[in-house]
Amino acid sequence: MNPAIFTPHEYQIKVLQAKTRVILASAGVQAGKTLVGAAWLLKLIQENNFEGTYLIAAPTYKILSQSTLPKFLELAGGQTAIGKYRKADQEIDLTGGKGKIYIRSCEEPDHLEGMTISGGAWLDEGGQVKQLVWINILGRTAIARAPILITTSPYILNWVYKEIVKREMEGGKNITVVQWKSIDNPHFSKEEYEERRNTMSEAEFARRYMGEWRQASGLVFPDFSLTEHVIHPIPVDPKWKIYCGVDFGFHPNPTVFLWVAISETGDYYVIDSFSDTRKTTTEIVEIVRFKPYFYQTKAFHCDPQGVENINELIYCGIHNAYGRKQLRKIGLEKMIGLIRTKKLHIFTGCKELIDEMERYHLKESNREGVADETPVKADDHFIDALRYVIDNTLLQEAYVLQPTKKEDGEWTYEKYKRDQVEAGERMKKFESVGQKRGKSDEIPIIKIPIGGHR
Repeated sequence: MNPAIFTPHEYQIKVLQAKTRVILASAGVQAGKTLVGAAWLLKLIQENNFEGTYLIAAPTYKILSQSTLPKFLELAGGQTAIGKYRKADQEIDLTGGKGKIYIRSCEEPDHLEGMTISGGAWLDEGGQVKQLVWINILGRTAIARAPILITTSPYILNWVYKEIVKREMEGGKNITVVQWKSIDNPHFSKEEYEERRNTMSEAEFARRYMGEWRQASGLVFPDFSLTEHVIHPIPVDPKWKIYCGVDFGFHPNPTVFLWVAISETGDYYVIDSFSDTRKTTTEIVEIVRFKPYFYQTKAFHCDPQGVENINELIYCGIHNAYGRKQLRKIGLEKMIGLIRTKKLHIFTGCKELIDEMERYHLKESNREGVADETPVKADDHFIDALRYVIDNTLLQEAYVLQPTKKEDGEWTYEKYKRDQVEAGERMKKFESVGQKRGKSDEIPIIKIPIGGHR
């Protein structure tokens, strides 16, 4: 295969000529972002005589394997032209044996650890990845001060906007931002461009086709503020009551354990979290057992749809694990109330939750301005874990799913209705299922009070 012919348009030329350490190519769909990313990396490799280490990264394996990597190999003239592609290791040994390209998807940010990038890093569709990915890439390129190119369509005003676009606008050094529309690509259909303009909401069209950074309309937590709700860790008072929210998942979605301490004044402090996308529930329990607050946790409030996962927690010794059916809308309203009354505080170390809180938004309004009140179901696993805790510890009449054991040895759930509890009433301490377990093989149904501060 011969190298593809690439004739860059004026905005792609600006990207290729940029000399700063950080370069952002932000443009509409089909505007030539991925193509210029591949060309930029090939240009670096050639200038370095095929020496050094490089990184090609994308948000998901699907994007990496179907778009980012094929475009790079096509432009290079195929695998043999650039070097030896070892698919199992996701690496390319460059021709001459003195250079290497690491190829990584970013579903798990920690997969970017353990490598030193001396030549350059290209992150395709960077607006879709979490901020932790960016932090890791900065760390991997730090020693050599290797250049980094991010190619992406604009999304909401996430870390890309705050860390790169806004800083460049404020005169930040060593940053280049090149922004262009889909129509700036000579090959993009003008008819298509106008059709999309007439059928999409103004904000969505501006992001997807005009390459403009716009905040998503309908943020779920518009009052959430980094300055008011994110705090440096403080000592946890022994009198505070600690709960853990658990959202179950498996690759690419993480299982999340999120610890929350509730003070005597009714303030909620998110103090710690753990997540993993590939370990089983049993393996994760063996890790979280060593978390500082594990044995102080009064209850593990879990995703009620994960019945089998809750059973597994119980088998692993977490007998105070519960799943209660609840309405997402009600839980989110409670979270919004804590935010507005400044009763929610998140420790700075819980970066994934902070990232989700800033980005969580409703679906776009249609062309006629009719809003959809459904949150976009993506990147909300830490939010869900927090919601389970808040929804189960603020007063509300509800149904509870409580584990019990049948005669055949299988675990099941029985549903009962808790009596109405007057708002503000302090709940009595409950006896955990774990304490009962040693007395009998049966796990009795215990009315777990959901309201107040147990």
